[in-house]
Amino acid sequence: MSHEEIVTKLSIKLVNIAASPTEIVHALSLQSVLIELAHRLGPQALSLTPAELFQARDAVRVAIRDNLNTQEVIAIGLDNWTTARKEVLPCSSSVSC
Repeated sequence: MSHEEIVTKLSIKLVNIAASPTEIVHALSLQSVLIELAHRLGPQALSLTPAELFQARDAVRVAIRDNLNTQEVIAIGLDNWTTARKEVLPCSSSVSC
């Protein structure tokens, strides 16, 4: 079984128990964690329970929080978003176009 198939099955396992759209977003954002689990554990990853997958997610969140300046990353992301947004917005002033 390929790593991609393992990640897909793990993702489905989490989406199926999602109680709200917020949980679905969290489940989808776990893809990087699931990919790493698939690489580390191979098919054995399929035996992990949703609780174990959420524990893995939480451990990664703690590691990120402790080792990353999230405000800086959020600022960079929003700067990129603002730039991209300006590129697709139609010009509203004939003077500056």
